[in-house]
Amino acid sequence: MSFFSGWFGGGAAAAPAAAPTATAPPAPTATTAPPSKHCLRRIRNDLRALERDAGGMLFACVADDADFTAVDAMIVGLEGTPYAGGFFHFKVRFPPAYPCDCPKVELATTGRGTVGFNPNLYANGKVCLSILGTWAGPSWSPTQSLASVLLSIQSLMHDRPYVNEPGREAASDAACAPYNEFLRYATLRYALARNVDASSAEYRAMPEPMRRFVADAFLRKFDDILALVDAAIERGEDGRPHRDPTNRSSASGAANYGELRRELVALRAATEARVAREDRDDDDDAETVDGGAAASEAASPEVASPEGASASPAADAAAATNA
Repeated sequence: MSFFSGWFGGGAAAAPAAAPTATAPPAPTATTAPPSKHCLRRIRNDLRALERDAGGMLFACVADDADFTAVDAMIVGLEGTPYAGGFFHFKVRFPPAYPCDCPKVELATTGRGTVGFNPNLYANGKVCLSILGTWAGPSWSPTQSLASVLLSIQSLMHDRPYVNEPGREAASDAACAPYNEFLRYATLRYALARNVDASSAEYRAMPEPMRRFVADAFLRKFDDILALVDAAIERGEDGRPHRDPTNRSSASGAANYGELRRELVALRAATEARVAREDRDDDDDAETVDGGAAASEAASPEVASPEGASASPAADAAAATNA
């Protein structure tokens, strides 16, 4: 799809019209009614379409094979925004009447409840979007899909998220800069490093296919990610106070880019080793399956043909032709 921008190679997302914010947090909760057949079919179609068209910028998978209505989704931060290099994990719950009713969406990447990554993305996981019924505005339509939800959220994660707050629509670049600086470090610290670190709660909260998606993207774009860290150091941001100027986040301390750089280098080595180990295990499993099939075929007794009959239909046909 042409509306997917490339990460570290595509254009930065353009700032959309400012979206208002809300306060009450949504929480995707289990539903008591079973999903309809149409609901399950539509979810499958949504997942297939996303896999086909996302271009590596979006990812989604079923969290539990026993419950097809619970989906884990990932949005990759776009180049040219303070979200570049980040992996933003969302929990999606589809209602039984989907797509007639909208899904429930919650942000899981919040620095453990300390970072509001956008005026529309709260530290408590709230996703403020009118099509999700969490704010006034254009409402949900059954023609929309999981991809349209994720793209709508991604469109809010542009290069000047400060202006998403009502009343700040005309804010200057200088006014936006402190919030962008806060988000750049928060993204690399909480939406990147913790999602790659196999010892973190954030990593363990991801389904295995999502872990591999993140690992592959991290390794593929490592040099570009490290360049973001080095650029921040060159701008003099290393050691500056890490504080949200909008006071929507409780994260504090210092933006320690030097330490983060060393951590990312170590995480690359650990991730390479983990991916190599997983690939070896997959190869061993494949060889075991192939070997078992071959042994079974070799052990199968030959079936005797009736007397006077050829064991090969092709040979019978050839004999008839030559007769």
